Amino acid sequence: MQIVSILSNNSKLARVQLEDSSIIDGVVILYPFGLFSNIAINDNSMGLLLEDGSNDYSYVMPFNISAQPTLASGEVAVGDFVNNKTIKFLQNGTIQINGDVVINGTIQATGDTLINGKLEVVGQAKLQGKDFITHTHSGVQTGSSATGGVV
Repeated sequence: MQIVSILSNNSKLARVQLEDSSIIDGVVILYPFGLFSNIAINDNSMGLLLEDGSNDYSYVMPFNISAQPTLASGEVAVGDFVNNKTIKFLQNGTIQINGDVVINGTIQATGDTLINGKLEVVGQAKLQGKDFITHTHSGVQTGSSATGGVV
């Protein structure tokens, strides 16, 4: 095992430079289960090289020592730490997302929802089962009197 510089990659294979300045091409990049990335190559792109001694089977686990987030004990973070686009799992149980979020699917929430900013609804909106745009009221009268509840 040794620390190497990652010179280039295609997200599956890397070109690495060893401590003695020799180069190995076609090194398989190992990621933890369920996590994959296309490594941004810069002066701090490094990895832990695992090999069989013949360079026939070489693997590298990438890391970037200059872009480590500040975390409290027991916290976990994934993301682009250089550009602060991260997901952090904090000690108090909060999941903190820095960056825009796109969700393709249904959102279900139990509990209160607080939005600090605008809420834009494209499509139908319902409140307690009643259509927000086309709902009607009972007891509508002319003049300044109040209407009844939503029908």
